[in-house]
Amino acid sequence: MSASASHHQKSVLVDYELPSAVGFVMGHNSLDEYWDTDQHSALNREEGNKPEPYLGARGQTPRQDISCMLSGPILHDVHQNFAIAWRKETGEDLLACRDCDPSSKRLQFQSGTRLMMQLLRTQAQVGQPKTNRKHKDDVGDYEAPVRDIQSGYMVAANNVTQFIYIENQYFRWPPLADHIKTLAGKYFKAGRKEPLYLFVITNDTKDGVGMGTAKTQEMLASLGR
Repeated sequence: MSASASHHQKSVLVDYELPSAVGFVMGHNSLDEYWDTDQHSALNREEGNKPEPYLGARGQTPRQDISCMLSGPILHDVHQNFAIAWRKETGEDLLACRDCDPSSKRLQFQSGTRLMMQLLRTQAQVGQPKTNRKHKDDVGDYEAPVRDIQSGYMVAANNVTQFIYIENQYFRWPPLADHIKTLAGKYFKAGRKEPLYLFVITNDTKDGVGMGTAKTQEMLASLGR
């Protein structure tokens, strides 16, 4: 993965300047082949028997993904992530013309339960800004690539008390398996008696994720399955 270019961010931000703004950080692709219902039924998926996209699932097989609707201050980070990339490619500075920081202070929570959140991203081609850059949002003068999602997995694992639940079609990063095993060893060496459980839902075929399933099986084997 690190040897090739990748850009797989899917986000939508509506009316950023308004207090009632909402945003979406999505796992779902925009193609109706990837849409499904909560039932994940295998029925009515044959060619010629599929419903219209607005009436039901159209993929060859059941699929599952996760998307989030967001509101409140977290939208500042959604907007900044897009605006910095947009300025790098086009030269247009949305951070300035939209009065970004003052607008973020007016953002209000909408429906749902209030939660503490953090937006994580991976941008192997763009790193963290150097501390000596001329402007806080300048691009083009960066240090190491951004791999916040990897760091997030590690930090989340550090907080385990009873179990870890992972649902990811790209369960193929051996350092995470090693980290989980190291954590478990430290807990039991310190006198923990209760077991730590690990639940992983991932792909077991090459249809959706290519040859990466071999690395997935290596991870599962190293974890004891």
